[in-house]
Amino acid sequence: MALTRIRRRLLLVATVAIVPLAVLAAVATPSFTGFLRNTEVRGSSESMLQGLQFARTEAIRRNRQICFDWSGTGTGWIVSSNCVNLPGSVPVSQVIQSQPNREGSVTSVVALSPTSSQRVTFNGYGRVVPNIVGGASITQIDITSNAATMRRRILVSAGDSSGRLFVCDPTAAAGTQMACS
Repeated sequence: MALTRIRRRLLLVATVAIVPLAVLAAVATPSFTGFLRNTEVRGSSESMLQGLQFARTEAIRRNRQICFDWSGTGTGWIVSSNCVNLPGSVPVSQVIQSQPNREGSVTSVVALSPTSSQRVTFNGYGRVVPNIVGGASITQIDITSNAATMRRRILVSAGDSSGRLFVCDPTAAAGTQMACS
């Protein structure tokens, strides 16, 4: 009899403790998933920006043309001293630094502008110059995710050839710090 009472009391205590935790987990899971996707978009944009900044810095440091090539899929990129070969066919010996596709980001989607571009070439002054091969230079990189609310855009200043790099939020209201305008 006493053993049955103890079991009922333990069951009641366990239920009182577990039910609120289950409700909390059910409520928190969607927002936590969104947080993870937004973090992936942020990480992907920072990785692409770091690659572009590294390419520009190396061009200035070496006083020669250095190329930033997008890998063609995902968030991968290559910085190389070979700007003569087409993007994706750079010899390994001329690769300065690279970032593998999808490293740290599974759901990020990258879109370049102009859409046919895959390369940015910086000269010894850190300015954007026309690509020797591979078409027009990248002027804009949009990074999104199907499951995230966050969007990031990297602007490469090619109009004045300064090579300035800027990260912004294309959905931010004009006049705010993160606005693209």
